[in-house]
Amino acid sequence: LEAPLSFEKPIELSDYELHAFYDVFRQHLALEGKTQTNQLQGRLDLLMQEDPILSFDLSSPEIQVKEVKDRLPVHKMNPSLVTWLNEALEGGTFCNTHFRLLGKLRDFYGEESTLSLHTDFKNLNLHYDANWPSLSRLDGNMSIEDNQLEVQAKGIMAKEAVESIRAHIPNLLQDPQLTIQAKANASLDKAWRMLHEGNVIQKEAFDALEWKGEGW
Repeated sequence: LEAPLSFEKPIELSDYELHAFYDVFRQHLALEGKTQTNQLQGRLDLLMQEDPILSFDLSSPEIQVKEVKDRLPVHKMNPSLVTWLNEALEGGTFCNTHFRLLGKLRDFYGEESTLSLHTDFKNLNLHYDANWPSLSRLDGNMSIEDNQLEVQAKGIMAKEAVESIRAHIPNLLQDPQLTIQAKANASLDKAWRMLHEGNVIQKEAFDALEWKGEGW
């Protein structure tokens, strides 16, 4: 199965067991199947109305992040975002992943088509900015709906546990703007050090002050 206009690299499925269905009354054609390892399941639905609608679904119980990065749906993402994701994401596994492309057959890759993604992930590393410490060993979930990306997770930053991380990109097609909010419980001196390692506080201020206490 190849979709070269939609993805950075074609999706290639081998050992694919295919089942085809056609509903004469609804003018509905469906193709579905899965790999022998059950790693990837797919379904293609074509509703043969006056303006045919195509739906392409993929799901996987577990797949490595590195296998997904090279096959991002580039027609629904800003090119700079695709580059950033390929560089920022490292390691990790997607679990219980569900992906859908839906649009009119005559313009399946156009602006009217929609993309949705829902997945859990575990042990993911995110190097989101060179001037900030990476987020590592992330466990959480990610969703894409209406060109918006939302992530909820917990993990490690600057060797400290972060119990709540929220990342948001409001529009995947426009110049992407990433917002990250994090919540952690740590002693004040550890919290101060996390801010310093993130280059939020200048070195001179960090060296001049030493915080003691509990809570953040």
